[in-house]
Amino acid sequence: MRTNYNTNLPGFIIDVNHRIPEDSLVRKIDTVINQVPDEFFNKADRKVGRIGYPSRLMLKIILLAYAKNVFSGREIEKLLNTDLEIIWISQDTHMTYKTTNNFRSNRWVSKMIENLSEWLNNFLENKGSVKIDTAYIDGTIIAADTYKYGFIWKKSAKKFLEKLYLKL
Repeated sequence: MRTNYNTNLPGFIIDVNHRIPEDSLVRKIDTVINQVPDEFFNKADRKVGRIGYPSRLMLKIILLAYAKNVFSGREIEKLLNTDLEIIWISQDTHMTYKTTNNFRSNRWVSKMIENLSEWLNNFLENKGSVKIDTAYIDGTIIAADTYKYGFIWKKSAKKFLEKLYLKL
């Protein structure tokens, strides 16, 4: 069971829609996440108890907050009340910091994000936005101790790339 969530419904969005540029990050996040198949969100949505917020909505809010360099649940709650882009993408939904923190700590959500990252890599590759034939590895490892640096050797970088391509 899910609550009805659609960013194309008339209402509050009409008042805010003209203030958000067409090429903004929030519109790109909205477009990409709306193209994700529903099967990615099925396990993360609650089947019993009170109907929770849709996983698709929660993911959009969290991705946009992370893009704005906001990671705290309380700061995300403040953004939901003050930031125009998050108000638009959430359709003026008010939720507490506990809701976002519970969503992030849900065991199904971590699995959903792993599967979603694979889907997103394939989606961006098919669209031509990302080329996976080249990987850029800096090779520098900075330790916690001051002035201690290490370098990744060519063999370990090749092994990492082989494992990465097998996953993709």
